[in-house]
Amino acid sequence: MIVAALSTATAMLVSVAIMVGSMRDTLLIWIDSQLQADLYLQAERKPGEENPPTMSEEVAMRIESLPSVEAVDRIRSYTISY
Repeated sequence: MIVAALSTATAMLVSVAIMVGSMRDTLLIWIDSQLQADLYLQAERKPGEENPPTMSEEVAMRIESLPSVEAVDRIRSYTISY
């Protein structure tokens, strides 16, 4: 009985370790494919604001006009509690 329990616990330990390692590798691959920028900017957040505003279009255009900049994406993020 003890040998069976120890074998089951060892098998579960190995399977969880494999699952965590696989998830970590998958997450790193996903991050590398989705987050490709060398620089991320965020507009200033005022005290009490939950979500920062997007960068103004004028600032985005000035940054995009730099010779070494390939693209500029303006996004707005929201924190959602559930």
